[in-house]
Amino acid sequence: MKCVKCGAEIPDGRMHCPRCGYEVRMVPDYNPMDDVLAGQIGGSAGRQKVRDERPDPRREQLKQERKRRAKQHQERRRQRRTLRILVFLLLILAAAAVFLVYRNTYSGLVKTGDRAYRKEEYSKALKYYNRAIAKSPSRDKAYTGYYKVYLKKDDLKTPEKKLLNVIAEYPDQTDLYEVIFQFFIDSEQSYRIAEVLDDIEDESVREKLSDYDTPAPTASLEEGEYDDVQQVSLTADGSEDIYYTVNGSEPTVDSTHYTEPIQLSEGETELQAIAVNKKGIESLPVSFNYNIELPIADAPAVTPSTGQYSGAQKIKVKIPKGYKAYYTMDGTEPGITSEEYTGPIDMPKGNTIFSVVLESPDGKLSDITKRNYERL
Repeated sequence: MKCVKCGAEIPDGRMHCPRCGYEVRMVPDYNPMDDVLAGQIGGSAGRQKVRDERPDPRREQLKQERKRRAKQHQERRRQRRTLRILVFLLLILAAAAVFLVYRNTYSGLVKTGDRAYRKEEYSKALKYYNRAIAKSPSRDKAYTGYYKVYLKKDDLKTPEKKLLNVIAEYPDQTDLYEVIFQFFIDSEQSYRIAEVLDDIEDESVREKLSDYDTPAPTASLEEGEYDDVQQVSLTADGSEDIYYTVNGSEPTVDSTHYTEPIQLSEGETELQAIAVNKKGIESLPVSFNYNIELPIADAPAVTPSTGQYSGAQKIKVKIPKGYKAYYTMDGTEPGITSEEYTGPIDMPKGNTIFSVVLESPDGKLSDITKRNYERL
């Protein structure tokens, strides 16, 4: 069915036009009396139809108002959509700005350098570490990456110089000391740690770095001279191992490992030792000097004494336990190549100069005893 006023299609069951709101008039079943009545009121009905077909200002106004509101709604949706896009773009720009700012901070430069290091892009990593160091030279993180790059290049001198200079410039920054200590450990130079610690004048800094400080060994025997064989024990507080040498050379972890007291033999001995703590950090070497001079017997006792003898005589030499005796009978000086005394000797006739010397167990010779005999 179509609306008689605007011609719009009216769905079944609707009582008003969906477009103009005009009321739908239902046609009843045909009745002949209706024609008569229609004729009588035809004139008035025609006039009513004309009035109904005239435009209704209120409906037109409502229609325009609906169009205006629809247009406003569409405009607001478009504006909201545009605003969302602008906010999204601003968020992207803000994130990009924050990223760029962070990337140029100390932490950002170090992390960028770390990523390059993991990718083995060492030149690129070094560039970012240097930028970070230039930005904050007293902070420690960048120095760690810095020296690791040089370790990959087998260059120890460059990072060592850099790290020694920075702790000289910032002597109270314990974090920087820990970086150079770790560098020495990673480069198998842990013995250098003790040297750096020894140069620290600030006791509070030394105390904070006490985990790296390895006390040198101490000896149970005081340095000096002794007249008998000795043994010496080594101890080191808080250390795992001790290594030593007895030939004057500087000890390392490849030297003799201390496990029991050291026997000192006759002569001069320079005992040097180092301790190694639980972290594998070595102490400074320490030296102990000993001189052992074993006493030797006096010149041997010989009988009979010098003189003239008319009958047969036996020449006897008293030999201390462990010694040997050597003699000559022609006035020459005796030695270990001379005749060895093994028992009493017959005194020859005529004039005899008997000379004898003792040899100690360690090969030392005593003074010489001489006897001048005249046997008739």
